[in-house]
This record gives sequence, structure tokens and C-alpha cells, in this order.
Amino acid sequence: MAALCLGLLLLAASARAALPPPVSWSAAQQRASGLRIARLVPAEFRRVRQPPVRAVRVPDSAVLFVDGQALAFVASAAAAGGDRQFTARAISTKWPSGDGYVQPGWQALEVVTGGAELLLTPPPEAHTLPPAGDAWKRR
Repeated sequence: MAALCLGLLLLAASARAALPPPVSWSAAQQRASGLRIARLVPAEFRRVRQPPVRAVRVPDSAVLFVDGQALAFVASAAAAGGDRQFTARAISTKWPSGDGYVQPGWQALEVVTGGAELLLTPPPEAHTLPPAGDAWKRR
């Protein structure tokens, strides 16, 4: 029994480790990239012969499949400068709906619904231009 519990803990830890790291983007980068963010609100979902469940429906446009795992990027609240952090969250595909997946037990949150694939690689850093003239050739 202890070996089974340890195995399940290791499996859960490896699943968490497989998620992409959080990414921070400025408001300008968000606008330039075309990221679309939607607020998802919990509602009651019913299944045949079962009590209703409070859940959030994540639209297909928000779901990415990375290494066979379904993910959605959740947006943090905007900071004073407009910066936001986007964190990958695993999506369960057990409850498909017509155009997304129902996630039981989730609270209201903001999810990237367009351009989420851009978050798999951080935005490029700003580059400085070389000095004018032949100064850049001297070493």
C-alpha cells in the first residue's frame, strides 16, 4: 500500500513538473501579440441521473495539447503597470461539452482564449541597436 501511495505521489509530482513555467508579459506585449483573454464564470452543469455540479466550461479555443496533456493558460490580475503572469493549468478532458471541456470545482478565472501558443515561449527581449557609424566595428 505504501509503495502504491508513493507511486501516485511521484506520478502527480511528475505531472506538475511537466507544465510549462509561468510567463510574464507587459500590457504592450499582450496588445501586440493579439492575446485574447476571457473571464470564465462557474455555472451548474447537469448529467443524466446525477445532481448538478458547479463548474467552469473552458472553450476549445483556450485548450492546448502539449505532449498529450491538455492545458489552458490562466491570467493573473493585471499589475499596476499592466503586466500579467500567465500560468499553465492542466485541463481534464473527462467532461467534453459541445465546444470545450467542463472543469468541476473550478472558480471564476480569466483564461487565454486566443494566441495561447505564443505563451509556450517567452516574448523576445528588447534589442539595442549598434552605435551609428563604424564604432561597432572596433574591438
